[in-house]
Amino acid sequence: MKTLRFWFLSVLIVSLLALPLRAPIYIRASNGGFSDVSEDHWAYEAITWLSQQGILTGYPDGTFRPNDPIKRADTAILLTRVFGTDTIKPPTPSFTDVPTLHYAYPHIEVIKLTKLMDDTSLNRRFRPDDSLTRIEFVPISVRALGMKFFSEMISERDISDTLNRYIDRSIFPTWSRAYLAICVRAGIMNGFPDRTFRPSSVLRRAEMAHILYQMLKPGPKTEGKTNTQFMSVTGAPFRAVLSRKLAGSLFEFKGTAYSNGSTSVTVNNIPMRPVSIPSSGEYMVNIPLGFIHLGEIKFQASYRDSTGATMRNFDFYSSVPFDLFPNEYRMYGIGYDPIGRTLTYDSTSAAPMYIELVNKTTLTQSYYDVKPGIAFQMKADMQMGVNNVHMVLTQPGEAFKLTYGMIITVN
Repeated sequence: MKTLRFWFLSVLIVSLLALPLRAPIYIRASNGGFSDVSEDHWAYEAITWLSQQGILTGYPDGTFRPNDPIKRADTAILLTRVFGTDTIKPPTPSFTDVPTLHYAYPHIEVIKLTKLMDDTSLNRRFRPDDSLTRIEFVPISVRALGMKFFSEMISERDISDTLNRYIDRSIFPTWSRAYLAICVRAGIMNGFPDRTFRPSSVLRRAEMAHILYQMLKPGPKTEGKTNTQFMSVTGAPFRAVLSRKLAGSLFEFKGTAYSNGSTSVTVNNIPMRPVSIPSSGEYMVNIPLGFIHLGEIKFQASYRDSTGATMRNFDFYSSVPFDLFPNEYRMYGIGYDPIGRTLTYDSTSAAPMYIELVNKTTLTQSYYDVKPGIAFQMKADMQMGVNNVHMVLTQPGEAFKLTYGMIITVN
């Protein structure tokens, strides 16, 4: 249990967004304003800000239609926007009701890879034209950035204590109860003044704008730390920092590459949007924790110089994803310099720790005496071809060692 408590101390949650389209046409108001959203509308601030950021869009007639429901197909489109994924067009559709010519096809196919909407896609049917219900949004939000672990581990007592506030709890689907308990405790969604949650009600555009605004609007990085809760895992408590803020919920892939070039990154076969590298040569791709599933972590990157020619590739694989759950907004990151063939790893530990980084291929190793709460960076040089790298962690006073094996292939 000491290992479990150490590695799963806390996590931050963020949610997703959705926006309906009656046709694949998006119109963005130049000033973020819409003719049917006045300044005294309860969601005016959220709608205006998100429109100005290019996240939410309106219709050709200048309206936003705040009371319209959100379609599932358009949820997929906006998930790809918010999380910076690219799109894919496989020759064979994954869903029987989403043909290759469907306007949301490339978005729905990549969302399938993320598994964010798996809980609400049944029997190879995505139901693209159905409205998204409140209870369907719950697992999407929880899965989005790594919170599925908590929905699997939260105790039945914690679930009941959380959901007893709703008088319509008897109609909550069984599959949704653990997800909903995490969602509510994180403050992503709440019920109505009459103490109902209304799970079968559709989400409206204005409602979604309000939820997204709370998650995405700028704010202090410490916001959400006060929402520290203890949850029971097989009888032992561990600390969970639950938050609806985006900050701290992303895994960084960064480094230095060719000036004015570009890099393309995939994580667990999910393509991220290509990134243009500025003259400084520094790049960064933010990857949602929800894309990194327990069991394995796989990064692939290709680097191009300013001429567009592919110059370097990077393949990273670990059978056990390390440091999946962040602790109080700490940021983790893998970095790679394709020119110097140098791997970097950035983190902050919540406890003192001793780390040994060993490249068993090159027979090089380095040691790190990590202090709690202090950011640190580890580096390892790669040789061309396959590198077998081990990261061995030991806590002071503990006999056990935790080893992460990584296979890194570079050219």
